Amino acid sequence: MTGTGRRSTAPSLPGGADLQIVRIGEYLDWVANGTSYGWLSDEQVQADALVQLRGTGLLVAGSRPVRLTTEGAQWLATRDPAELFRALHANILYFGEMLSLLIERERRVEELLDEANTRFQLGWRSADQVRRRLALLTQLSLVEEAGERRHRGTPAGIAALATVELQDAVSAAPRELELELPAMPDEIHEHLELARADPGRRVAAIGYFPQDRLAFISYVLRVASNGADLGELTSDAAERFSIAASSARSALNTVKQLGLIGYTGRTEVTTTPLGHAWLEVPSALNFIRIAHARYQCVGEVIPLLASVDSSASVHRRLTFAGERVPHQSRTATVIRWFIEAGGVEEIGSRYRATAFGRLISDELPLSQMSGQPSDSGAQVPVLPEENEFHSLARELVEASTDSAEPGRFEAAAAQAFQLLGLHAKRVGGPGSTDVVVEVRAGFELLARVVVDTKSAASGEVQESAVSFNSISDHAKKHSADYKLVVGPSFGGRLAKWASEQGIALLTAEDLAEMLLKHRETPWSPGELVNLFAGGARAEIEAAYETSERQRSLVAAVLEELVLETGEGGESITPRDIYRALRKQAGLSPTEGEIREVLEFLAAPIVGAVREDRGSFALVESPSTTGLRLRGLARVFDSRGR
Repeated sequence: MTGTGRRSTAPSLPGGADLQIVRIGEYLDWVANGTSYGWLSDEQVQADALVQLRGTGLLVAGSRPVRLTTEGAQWLATRDPAELFRALHANILYFGEMLSLLIERERRVEELLDEANTRFQLGWRSADQVRRRLALLTQLSLVEEAGERRHRGTPAGIAALATVELQDAVSAAPRELELELPAMPDEIHEHLELARADPGRRVAAIGYFPQDRLAFISYVLRVASNGADLGELTSDAAERFSIAASSARSALNTVKQLGLIGYTGRTEVTTTPLGHAWLEVPSALNFIRIAHARYQCVGEVIPLLASVDSSASVHRRLTFAGERVPHQSRTATVIRWFIEAGGVEEIGSRYRATAFGRLISDELPLSQMSGQPSDSGAQVPVLPEENEFHSLARELVEASTDSAEPGRFEAAAAQAFQLLGLHAKRVGGPGSTDVVVEVRAGFELLARVVVDTKSAASGEVQESAVSFNSISDHAKKHSADYKLVVGPSFGGRLAKWASEQGIALLTAEDLAEMLLKHRETPWSPGELVNLFAGGARAEIEAAYETSERQRSLVAAVLEELVLETGEGGESITPRDIYRALRKQAGLSPTEGEIREVLEFLAAPIVGAVREDRGSFALVESPSTTGLRLRGLARVFDSRGR
C-alpha cells in the first residue's frame, strides 16, 4: 500500500534527463561510502541534491548526517530497476500511475499532462514534472519511445507495475505530508525568540550575496571561527568565489548583518555563537530560520501562497515596515530560498507552498500582513537606496536565466542602466531592439547605444540566439554609436564574432557587479562610455580603482584624526598623517593628497575638521558629518530622478 505522504515533485539532478538515475546512484554512493564525484565537490550542489532527493524514500527524513533508508541502501547494492521504481512510486505522486497510462496505450507528453490535471488534479501549468517522470522511467527501461513523440510501457514496466498498488484519481491528489522539521539549534531558536519579542529588529533590505550563497556563508564562518583579518578574508573570499573585492565586502557585511560574524578588533572578525550553530547544520532550512529573524517578510510568504501563486502577487500583499517598499525581486529571492529548502515547489512560472513549507512557516514568529494588494502600486523606491541596488543586482542574474519571461530581463537591464545614471528606454517588440541607452553629460549626447538582452535557461547564450545583422539594423535605425548584448554568459564563437562585428558583450553578473560598485564609487558618464566599447572595458576598471583609492584615503585620514585628535583634541599636520600612512598597502599617499583630503573635510559645507595654521583637528563625530553629507546627497538624488 502506498503511503499517504507522496510528494508531487519528482527529483531533478544536474546532468540532464539522460543522467538522472546515474546521478541518484552517485549521490547515494557519496552519502554511504564517501565516494568522490566531481559534480558533488561544491557544497551548494550537495545541498541542492539533498533538497531534490528528500522525501523520495531513499534518504532517512531529517537525519544529520544524511543516511540512506533500507530501500536506498538495498537499491545501491543491487541497482535493480524494479526496487528503485517501487521506492519512487511509494513516495512520488503520479509515478506508477503514469506508467500505468503508458501501458494502457501510447501517449504524448501533452496527453500525460492533461491526465495529471484532469484525473489526478495536480494543477501543473507546465510539462516539466511529466518530463522528469518520463526521464526516470525511461532510464529504468520501464518506458520507451514509440515514435511521433509518443511513449509506451515496456514488458519490464508491466512486470514492475504488478508489484505496486496504484491510487485512484481522487486519492492521488496531493495530501498533507506527515513530516517533521529537523530540530532547530538552540542558538537559532534564541535568535528567533528575540525577533518575536522585538519585531523592530527585522529590516526590509536584504544585503548582497554571491551566487553560491550557502557555500559563501560556510566558507566565511569556517575561516573566521578562530578569528580572521577582515582585509585578508575579503581578498580570499573574492578570489575563491570569483567576485570583485567590493562584492566580497558587501557580502561580508550581509553575513555580519545576519549576526553570523562580529568584530573583535578594528580589523578582526570572528564567528559568533549563532554562526557556529549554522556551521553544525549549514542547511537551507537553517538559513531561512536565521534570515527570518533578521529580515521582514520571509516566512510570511508561505501563508500567502495559499491564495496567490506568483511572486508579484505575493509581494503586493506583504506589509513592510518603514517608508520604502522593496523591489518585487526581493520577494522572488525569498521564494527561491524556500524552493532550495523544499518549502515551495515551482510549477512552470507559478509557485505553491509544500507541506514542508507550511511546517517551516508555522514555527516562525510571523508579523501581521494585510493580505490585500498594496494601494500604492509602486514597488520601486523613489531614491536609489542600498536595497534597490542589491535587489536589482539579484534580479539581473536571476532574470538572465528566465527564458520563459524574456521581458523580465529587458526590464531589469533598462533599470540597471538608469541606476548607472544613464538615460535608458525599453523598446522591445518584434523587429526592435530591447533597450536604447543614451550617455549624456548635461545636454551633450556622448553616445547612443542599442542593447539586446538574451536570457538563457542553460545559463549560456548560444551562437544561434544572436543575430548580428539584426543588431546592426537596430543600430542604424536608432543612429547608435555602439551595440551591446547582455546575457548570462556567451558560448561558442560568440565572443570572436561579436568582436569582428564591433559589438560588445556583457554578462548579467558583470552588470550586477557594476551596479554594486557604482553605488559605492560612482562612474561619470564619460567613463561609462567605455562600457560599450569592448576594447576599452579596462579603462572603466582603472577609473573605479582610482576612485576607490580616493575613498580609502579619506577613510584612512579620518581614522588617523579620530585616533590622534578626537573631538576637540589636539591638532595634527598633513606631515604627521603622511608618516602614519606612507607604507600602508594599497595607499602609499603623497603629502599633497593628504592635504587635499583635509581641506575637503575642512570646507564649510562638510565641516568635519577645523584648520589652524596648517594643522587640523576633528570638531565633531564623523557620524554627525555623515548625516550632513547624506542630507546633501538627498538634494542631489531628488534632482536627479
